[in-house]
Amino acid sequence: MESIKVFLQCIVLAAVLILAFMFWQERKERIRFQTNMENLIQSNSDELLLTKKEIKELYPSIKKFVDSVGIKIRNVTNYITTDYHIKDTMIKSYEVHDYTLTGVKSFDIKEGCWSLSGQIYPDTIMISKKEFADKLTTILYKDYRKHLWFVKWDPYYTAKVFSKCLNDTVSITKNIKIKK
Repeated sequence: MESIKVFLQCIVLAAVLILAFMFWQERKERIRFQTNMENLIQSNSDELLLTKKEIKELYPSIKKFVDSVGIKIRNVTNYITTDYHIKDTMIKSYEVHDYTLTGVKSFDIKEGCWSLSGQIYPDTIMISKKEFADKLTTILYKDYRKHLWFVKWDPYYTAKVFSKCLNDTVSITKNIKIKK
C-alpha cells in the first residue's frame, strides 16, 4: 500500500514538472512573439525572430519570393529588405551646339525607378533634379557544396541581393562573417 502511494506521488510530481516545463516553454514563446510585435510596431530595422512556420503563415510573399529565386526557405537565416532613395538637387548645366529652340522648355521625365527634371534653354540644358529609388532584398542562407552524384556536404553560408528596379541579382563583392 505504501509503495503504491509513493508511486502515485512520483507520477503526480512528474506530471506537475511536465506541466511546469510546458508552461515555461509556452511563456518563452509568448514573450518572443510579444517582442516581435513590439519591434514591428516601433521600428522596421529591429530584428524579428520568426520560425519557418511563422514566415510561411505571416509572410507568404517572402516564402513565394525565396522559392522563386531557387532557395529553400529552410536554409534561409536572414531576410533583409532595404528601401533607398537618392535625390540629387545640384543644378548642372550642359552647353548645346547646333540646336534651335525659342524660349524655355521645362521637362520632367519619370521612367521606372528614376526621374529627371530640368529646363531646356536655347543654348543650354539645365538639369535641376535627379532621383533614383529602389528596393533591395538581401537573403542570407545556408548552402552546400555538391560532390559526386549530388551528395551534399561541406556547408557554407552565402547571400543573394535582388534589386526590384533592375529585376535582377546584384553582385556581392564581399561576404565576411566576423567570429566572436
